[in-house]
Amino acid sequence: MPLIFIVIIPLLMLWLAYSIFVVPAFEIGESRFYVHNRFRDMRFSAIFSGFTANWLNTVVVKLITNLIIFGWTLLFVIPGIIATLRYSMVNYILSDNPNLSGPRAREISNQLTMGEKGSIFVFGLSFIGWVLLCGMTFGIGFIFLRPYTRASFAELYIFLRDRAIQNGMLDPSELGLNVPQNPVPPTSTNAY
Repeated sequence: MPLIFIVIIPLLMLWLAYSIFVVPAFEIGESRFYVHNRFRDMRFSAIFSGFTANWLNTVVVKLITNLIIFGWTLLFVIPGIIATLRYSMVNYILSDNPNLSGPRAREISNQLTMGEKGSIFVFGLSFIGWVLLCGMTFGIGFIFLRPYTRASFAELYIFLRDRAIQNGMLDPSELGLNVPQNPVPPTSTNAY
């Protein structure tokens, strides 16, 4: 019996450390890759950028966000689902600006998803058929499904982000975006 504890406890500790310190960095990097991919800036190295772009802030923000979602889930399943939807854009927000504080990233995510949680929930449910189909392939299909779902959610984030910027709810410079404040319309160059 003690041999089991000698093996299991260190493995659990390693898994916990990996979940806290490594997984969030990969999630932010993956989000950055798919957001940049949307604009044809495809660099595979972006997947590892979560380790170089303010890694500690990423770890802390993701840990606290996950604890908040877990706390809401303890109350009941429905509040947990709502909290998950409310903070579903935190990864993408941190991929745009890894220096944002946790409260601000969660506040922006809440603003982006305000009034859209039901639509986001249905959007997530639209992948259920694919998940079942991948299950029939003994999990091999998930290799193809994950990029598809991540790219789809990146598109959703870009749509919500751009709408919030156009409505004046969000300052693009806060997300590290270079958007001209007063774009100059093109002038006519008619020679006659």
